[in-house]
Amino acid sequence: MMIATIAFIILSIALFYVRFNYIIISRLNYYVWSISLELIYLLLLIYLVSILTLFREKLSISTAVTMYLCIDTMTFITTEWPRIIPAYGIGAALGILTLIIYIYLLVQLFKVKNRYVALPFKLFGFSFLILALFKFLFALTFPLTAHIYEVEYSGILTLLTPLSILYVLKMVDSFIKGQNIQNTTTAV
Repeated sequence: MMIATIAFIILSIALFYVRFNYIIISRLNYYVWSISLELIYLLLLIYLVSILTLFREKLSISTAVTMYLCIDTMTFITTEWPRIIPAYGIGAALGILTLIIYIYLLVQLFKVKNRYVALPFKLFGFSFLILALFKFLFALTFPLTAHIYEVEYSGILTLLTPLSILYVLKMVDSFIKGQNIQNTTTAV
């Protein structure tokens, strides 16, 4: 999973570089990059849910991450392929639902109790909060062009989320290695 996270970070940096420098790429390359980024991100979110289950966190925390996973998938589909799901009035409803799920996710991420993953999940929630506040303030500042330029100006901030996921994975890896060391020493 760490390889998937590192691949996600590298693809994000590459796509940010392409967008920031106004490099023209074909529509097919753009879709391949964006689909691969989204699939890796969804895979990482599914893995985060399994980490929460492994550490026996409350069901409400796993549910919040799962709800975010679903809303992120719906948002991706409606923005990349608007003809698949007709956006007749769905845009506003999806925006309100996304806001509610963001708030619910943020509250739940700060309720993680396990000492091995509490700090990484709080950092994940904090990075998520920073990105959400940036997007919200950008939309308030530039209401007519926010959807056009938001990606260009939030490029570096979008790396906070995968970096915090990488930290979660690193802490889980050190926990599992610690468990294996304890199991081998008790068996001897």
